[in-house]
Amino acid sequence: MPLNNEKILVTGVNSGLGKYIHESLPGSVGLNRDNKDTVLQEKKDYDLIIHSAFNSKRVIEEKDYYQYVQDNIFLTRDLCNLEHKKMVYISSIDVYSSECSDYKLSKLMAESIVRRCAENHLIFRCSSMIGPTMRNNTFMKLYREDRPVVGLTAYSTFNYVLQSDILDAIVESCDKDVQGVYDFVSSTTMSLFEVAKFFNKTPKLQFGAHTYLTPEAIDANTLNNIFPNLKKTSKQVIEKYLEVYNG
Repeated sequence: MPLNNEKILVTGVNSGLGKYIHESLPGSVGLNRDNKDTVLQEKKDYDLIIHSAFNSKRVIEEKDYYQYVQDNIFLTRDLCNLEHKKMVYISSIDVYSSECSDYKLSKLMAESIVRRCAENHLIFRCSSMIGPTMRNNTFMKLYREDRPVVGLTAYSTFNYVLQSDILDAIVESCDKDVQGVYDFVSSTTMSLFEVAKFFNKTPKLQFGAHTYLTPEAIDANTLNNIFPNLKKTSKQVIEKYLEVYNG
């Protein structure tokens, strides 16, 4: 990996994308809740900060709002105040959602901080990420469980991208000095029914009542023009994941 010799800080390293990136970049500094204050107080300078940490609670009790703002807004500001040459912020396509939510608003606020305060910033608005460190989400239930029960309707739609492709794009963006805001999405979406059918789970699957729809505003073309090797359909993303991690 070309970034091995750089001074890199990765946030959110206990799980998900942050964990995958941290483990893939030997020598990188990993930030989590336990060491956050120590890492920030050291005030080291970094060549690259990859900020993927986020408190993603969808329902927040009044007493938890301080921690929610601390995790999502103040941490982003504090990271921007560290000396760095480039910052990559991992956002979400849910910023395009027609529904107003704390999650959407916090992502937009954090993006605004990065745009205003970070040096040489790059923001990836990512769709559903799959990879070796993903959490036990609906996709994993369909993949692993014999008789999965999910909370979403069959008409829910998802756009899938690989954790490894995100890391490759970050590395390449440093070489090409890519800046700005991009939707990190595949070229097609899939309904949950199509995903279940792909895994041969439709006869055994119990769907739920809530519908999640991938926002229609996402744009795959802009990113693919810069990183043409990343162009995949959601089905190709799933097939690649199975090829690499399921032998």
